[in-house]
Amino acid sequence: MHRFLVNILAFFIIITIIILCLVMLSTYCIKIQEPRLLKLKDNIVVVFSGDSNVECSVNDKLISNSINIATSGEAYFYSYAKIKALLEHNYQIKKVFLGYSPGKLSKYIESRWLFSEEFIIEKVRNYNYVLSGSEKKILFKSNSKAYIQGLLQSVLFNFTGFLSSIRLKGPNEKIYKFGGYQYLERNKLKEDIERQSLIDPDEELQKQPGQFQEKYLKMISDLCKKKSVELILLDTPKYQNLPSSEKDTSGYPNIRNFNSVPSDPILDLSHLILPDSCFADITHLNYKGAKIFSEYLNNLLNQGLVK
Repeated sequence: MHRFLVNILAFFIIITIIILCLVMLSTYCIKIQEPRLLKLKDNIVVVFSGDSNVECSVNDKLISNSINIATSGEAYFYSYAKIKALLEHNYQIKKVFLGYSPGKLSKYIESRWLFSEEFIIEKVRNYNYVLSGSEKKILFKSNSKAYIQGLLQSVLFNFTGFLSSIRLKGPNEKIYKFGGYQYLERNKLKEDIERQSLIDPDEELQKQPGQFQEKYLKMISDLCKKKSVELILLDTPKYQNLPSSEKDTSGYPNIRNFNSVPSDPILDLSHLILPDSCFADITHLNYKGAKIFSEYLNNLLNQGLVK
């Protein structure tokens, strides 16, 4: 019996060592290929980053010299790591649009997007190689189980990314598993409007500020200033359940300063008038809305109206 237990223990120790070696090897492989994996074509000078609002609203194929790296449920914690990595390998980048609305700074968003098991696993799997040691420590301390699960899943991701980078013939137009435009066909606007009448149990959390969301938003601002990159906080179109007489029909973007932290311009297009058929739900555009919105943004950039 004693020998059996010793063998079982030895087996688990060997398996653990093998797993640790695979994690370390996969991380090493993707890190040495990071400059190649994250290198963009020289003509790409505009980056769109953020959560699903940007992911579904900005079709970068319709905006000159741009790339969309946004992904669903992305806290500023991860946006910072991604933007920092991109700027390190792409000195041509001149402008970063980052998804923003006041609600994104709430404790509710922070608890879901940064510290929930679902998102820690997903984001660690995809972005662990661009996170700093201190950022990994924050995630591990908040939910060690989820972090380890994400780390284990990152092994296959890292090796696949490594092989993908080797096959690259030159700089990228799109980065492997780094976010991007999401083509949505759905139209659940009516159902979403009906749900707004329900009591939200997280209403109080939505009123409380989140510590890390504001901190990393400021870090993104400081990083862009240091790299001489213009940061614009972008509030994408939201469905306006108001009579047409109450809507802002000027058609001009409202660019104002964020008076708290950081002090970067906000391009507030949340009230941009779009037909109901353009909305996947009250906060996301479908492919029809994304086409109209992306062409609108492209015109603003080409005409120099966003500086």
